[in-house]
Amino acid sequence: MNDWGQCYDCVVQSDRSPFTVPAAILGISIVLAAGIAGHAAVRAKNTDTISITGSAQRRITSDAAKWRLTLSRQTDAAGLRDASAQVEQDLRVLKSYLKKSGLPDAAVTVAPVSVDSVYTSDGPAMYNVHQDVVMESEDVAQISRVAQGATALLTGGAVLSTTGLEFYYSKLAELKIAMLAEATRDAQMRAARIAESAGSRLGKLKSAAQGVFQITPVHSTDVEDYGMYDTSTVEKQITSVVRATFTVR
Repeated sequence: MNDWGQCYDCVVQSDRSPFTVPAAILGISIVLAAGIAGHAAVRAKNTDTISITGSAQRRITSDAAKWRLTLSRQTDAAGLRDASAQVEQDLRVLKSYLKKSGLPDAAVTVAPVSVDSVYTSDGPAMYNVHQDVVMESEDVAQISRVAQGATALLTGGAVLSTTGLEFYYSKLAELKIAMLAEATRDAQMRAARIAESAGSRLGKLKSAAQGVFQITPVHSTDVEDYGMYDTSTVEKQITSVVRATFTVR
């Protein structure tokens, strides 16, 4: 006979009252229920988590610059040859200006001449002969000076259009790794404070998800859902975000 059977016999033999057996069974049931409830409470407590967002922000200075411009002439079909010759002359004027400005040839990329049709309601009547030129340098100040002096090209007879200067930071990949670690530590600190205020202790990191990076002008509050990379300013600020989940004890 097992222990439960022996216990049952003891109860029956020690008390002849008709309420003894039901009371004993009820007591055993309460003990079992309390044990099960206690076990469930422990399991629930062990699975408590807290999810929080951590962030990190740094200020960076661009270490590379790019200047794009297009030399162009518009003509009809009969003047295509002359327009191409004019674009070639514009390129010579540009290269002379860049050389005087101290920009090395290796920093200049010249695309082949292209011809686009300019359509009207009666079909193509004019043509746009153009050539794209890109200048890149790690000397941000030099590229800026060259772009600002572009009026010298106009006085030299060149016809050009530009999209403006672009500024980049070349060590962004390494910086992102460091900032993700900083954002995770920030999330851990925030979560620990919340847990302590509730009388608990923060446990291990359960999961973490990287958010998008926002690279904006300094003091800007602009953000985009898929991240942002401002190229219009030399000085920028970069913000990283991490969504982390920790266990709570």
